[in-house]
Amino acid sequence: MDGADYLEWPEHRKRELIDRELGSPRPFAVSSAALPREAEASVAVLRLAREWSEKHGSGGVGQFIVSMTHAASDLLNVYLLAREAGLVSNTAQGLVCEIPVTPLFETIEDLENSGLVLADFLAHPMTMRTLRHLQEREKRARPVQEVMIGYSDSNKDGGILASHWYLRKAQIRLAGVAREAGIELRFFHGRGGTIGRGAGPTHVFLESLAPGTLHGEIRVTEQGEVIAQKYANRLTAATHLERLLAGVTRWTLEQEREPARIPAAMEDLFEAAALTSRRVYRELIESDGFVEFFSQATPLDAIECSHIGSRPARRTGGRSIDDLRSIPWVFSWSQARFNLPGWYGIGSAFQQLRDGEPRAWESVTKAAREWPFCPTFCTTWNSAWRRPTPASCGVRNPGR
Repeated sequence: MDGADYLEWPEHRKRELIDRELGSPRPFAVSSAALPREAEASVAVLRLAREWSEKHGSGGVGQFIVSMTHAASDLLNVYLLAREAGLVSNTAQGLVCEIPVTPLFETIEDLENSGLVLADFLAHPMTMRTLRHLQEREKRARPVQEVMIGYSDSNKDGGILASHWYLRKAQIRLAGVAREAGIELRFFHGRGGTIGRGAGPTHVFLESLAPGTLHGEIRVTEQGEVIAQKYANRLTAATHLERLLAGVTRWTLEQEREPARIPAAMEDLFEAAALTSRRVYRELIESDGFVEFFSQATPLDAIECSHIGSRPARRTGGRSIDDLRSIPWVFSWSQARFNLPGWYGIGSAFQQLRDGEPRAWESVTKAAREWPFCPTFCTTWNSAWRRPTPASCGVRNPGR
């Protein structure tokens, strides 16, 4: 059957099919046709979204988030599914989709390629038509594209220092792509409830965002135990929401007025530190016997059998670390009191920097007093290694 091996096609061949099909409003199959099981499951969700929108309005249906976005075709495929479900409209300019499509960049490699993927996606005519259509429907001044970035999976992929560094770089690149395309970019931060999944005080998180990446709107995930901690009590919930609103307002104005920037030399130092941290981290999780140790040292088997998560513990059922989702990964280590996702690799990276380039290390300790990105990792390293001291890292109030 032609197209049965679609997943193995090169990107240019996928795009040829997608571009050809999106030139027509005709679906692949009539509405009464029986689809294969996986196709039916995907299209049925979109049909439900269409029925809900027709009955209650489009405000109750959010974005279609594409997990593990690797290429623009992953996003454009949603338009084909939407066409199959009747969630597209045929305008004078061409087809438009009735729901926004949001890429989710999760691995380190995908974060590094995110700017190219977004640029390719925005360059497609149907994407821009859709964004303008949604802009008119929502009565916005400019088209808005949402992009989700994953803290949990990038941490599992490369360790905490590499995760935060490449998340920062990706946000800067993505913001630049949006500016060139003449649209607003809204970041959706997929942060979890633990340090290993990007959690931390909200005001520290907002302050550490890269210049040019916050424009008055932001989305964040609230998961697991964090929901009860922040929202179980009405007063606590109101206080948290007020802080979030005030923080977004403040740092949007700060960035518009005079965004804080870090010297290029410091960027190079942290690039090198992130590479070292990632290498050390990957050496550990790819070492012989690590999977067996992980399985025996943590209650992973119990967590996988508990069925308490919103998704299966593994993506495809494989037994590799890469196939394991980030939530059971972090939860397993937490239950065993191993904080590996929260610190591993940082010590080696900063130790190499301090021993190999003392002057550069002095620059890092000074920058920690002024650059919000830096103290988080100095504090983490101190708690894990008990060296260097918070003072030598330039961290004030290390208990926060």
